[in-house]
Amino acid sequence: MDYELLKLEVEKMMSDKRYRHSLGVVESAMELAQRYGCDMEKTMIAAILHDCAKSFSRKKMLDIIEKNDLDVDEITYYETQLMHGPVGSFVAKSKFGVDDEEILSAIRYHTTGKKSMTMLEKIIYLADFVEPGRKYHGVEQLRKLAMADLDKAMIQAFDNTIKYVVSLDSVLHTDTIEARNHLIMERGKITLEYNSNELAKKIKEWIEDKNGTDVEIIDVKDLTPMTDVFVIASGSSTVNVKAIAEHVDEMASKEGIEPISNEGRQGGRWILIDFNSVVVHVFLEEERQFYDLERLWSDGKKL
Repeated sequence: MDYELLKLEVEKMMSDKRYRHSLGVVESAMELAQRYGCDMEKTMIAAILHDCAKSFSRKKMLDIIEKNDLDVDEITYYETQLMHGPVGSFVAKSKFGVDDEEILSAIRYHTTGKKSMTMLEKIIYLADFVEPGRKYHGVEQLRKLAMADLDKAMIQAFDNTIKYVVSLDSVLHTDTIEARNHLIMERGKITLEYNSNELAKKIKEWIEDKNGTDVEIIDVKDLTPMTDVFVIASGSSTVNVKAIAEHVDEMASKEGIEPISNEGRQGGRWILIDFNSVVVHVFLEEERQFYDLERLWSDGKKL
């Protein structure tokens, strides 16, 4: 599928402002796809088409829904802002010939989320929140969180959505609630022998076993519901970063502790290991300085 032709067609369907937003979503989605190893072509197509029905009037969307017998629930019928998700998915298939079900689902659910989302669905949902044109309180923190921990950023984005919709006295879609609850319950399945501080100190020892340097332990449980403690460390090379991460995995496994996610191993410049109550970041030094998590969480208590 020719992306440049898609761009030209999409540009004809929306205002300049909406088109700039769509290009911004492509930019952010591609960064996230590269970070987490998602299919780049699928990401690009889903991102440029995610709002292809956004400029349609309510009447036009209702006509499309009714004439094509689209499966649209009562809440989406009621709330016009949600309608362009399922209608956009239909347009992507009927007008642009998209037949990949994951792409179509990412477009359909980018307004609400849903239970058990794929990586592509999460990336499109988040990119819509954090694209460069977005200007709202907390967006910079969410951008950094999205690059650090996809699921935690999803939970934060859902929380933001829920608070905003409630503040407007609007209808909240049950898919959003189910999506948020599912992520939280999945993360909560991990139980640890150690409390978070004890585990963090153990992890510091394991990192130093493999010559990791500048290990910082930051207590953030009073600052975010996402975790209790960050462990941040540097490796001397991508090989060393990978070796540190593998050793932490191995030692934790011997203690009966398994991470709920493990990201970034392929590139080796920044590896994140999420033990739920403790999140480990192992960086190359230049990556560590660039993302500067210590500054971002400077209000946390160093242990």
